[in-house]
Amino acid sequence: MESDALSCRITPMNVSNGEPVESGPAVNTKGEFLSFLEVQCPIPESNVMKGPSAKGFKISITSDGQLYSQEALFIVADGYCTKCSADGVCTDNPNTCVIDGMCYRNGDQNNEGQVCDPAVSTVNWTSIKTVQEIDQYTATYTGCRCPDNTNSFNCACCKNGGCQCGEIQPNQCTHCNCKKLCGSKPCLFPPLAP
Repeated sequence: MESDALSCRITPMNVSNGEPVESGPAVNTKGEFLSFLEVQCPIPESNVMKGPSAKGFKISITSDGQLYSQEALFIVADGYCTKCSADGVCTDNPNTCVIDGMCYRNGDQNNEGQVCDPAVSTVNWTSIKTVQEIDQYTATYTGCRCPDNTNSFNCACCKNGGCQCGEIQPNQCTHCNCKKLCGSKPCLFPPLAP
């Protein structure tokens, strides 16, 4: 019911071995009454798209500050790396790596020339002698929002102030004033798989 005491109790959860586990103390926030069936609770911002493949919250509400509803589980997950069921059980998708709690796609590179290679390990970087150095503007071949399709995150991630090449070469970044260099290194930037 609508009340000045209407509040939400939110308990942070991490997903460990596919199961949600409490990761900190519960916090109370002011709830917003929408209808006799709905209350809106502000959820802390999740950094899933910036790293961890899955994070969760247990949420319950009270209208008097004494009695709380049954807890509901809310999971935020990077759908590319993780698939979660309604009861909060999460499994890693094939062809991805979750290294130090961060989601990486097959072929993503770190700064040390190692790659995510799920065929070798899904939890550690793999050293491969054939890994070529990415140019000074391209951080990784994939993982960032595409300029021509904002619902897709399989375009290059840029560094050093570089700009994505977009449709010309979605795996490459270049100097923002030198887009003519896009696609000039096809052996270094393979086309995306369909």
